[in-house]
Amino acid sequence: MYSDIIMMIGACVLIMIPVFVLLFIGTVILSEIVFFIKYKINSDVRSRRGEKINTHLEGLKNFLKDFSALDERTQEQLVLWDEYLIYSVLFKQNKKITAEYEKYISLN
Repeated sequence: MYSDIIMMIGACVLIMIPVFVLLFIGTVILSEIVFFIKYKINSDVRSRRGEKINTHLEGLKNFLKDFSALDERTQEQLVLWDEYLIYSVLFKQNKKITAEYEKYISLN
């Protein structure tokens, strides 16, 4: 009698293991599909924080591009432009600003 119960439990376990394995594999595959749809197809979607950072960086880029006329700057502002030169490398504006800086120094 007990041996019949043990055999039934063993048979149930043998049946349930593949079922759980298939459920696990199915869950993994489904999560990969959801991840692909959410992040790969819509990869150009930014978070709010990312959009805010991008806006600030675009503003800095425009500032460096539009206001790099160093001949109009005071001595105190030139100290700041020395700091801005570091960021100008990021936006490929450093050669333009360096040329303006050298022109300003040669005039003074």
